Amino acid sequence: MLGCLGWTDLDTRRARHLKVMVYKCIAKKAPVYLCNIFHKINDCSTYQTRGSKQGNLVTPKPRAESGKRTFRYRGSVSWNKLNITCKSPVPLTTKLFKGAMKNLT
Repeated sequence: MLGCLGWTDLDTRRARHLKVMVYKCIAKKAPVYLCNIFHKINDCSTYQTRGSKQGNLVTPKPRAESGKRTFRYRGSVSWNKLNITCKSPVPLTTKLFKGAMKNLT
């Protein structure tokens, strides 16, 4: 039924919204307290790894299972799973990034 209406299921919408929020944090289009949560690997390490070249974020190590439900952990994991074209260093507008997310799913 959702397909014939052109709607997406809730899991897909939540995942897309999470990625858009992480994009806004990285692009400094979100409040400062959210922008300070995420750090790129390049900012924390001088080593050149595949993750640093792809624009990946530092993933925190959760101490408990509840740590995996935090915005910081889920956001960095979902951002690191994106393909490199969505994480391009070219500054995109939020509207273009949302369009790229719709094309992926």
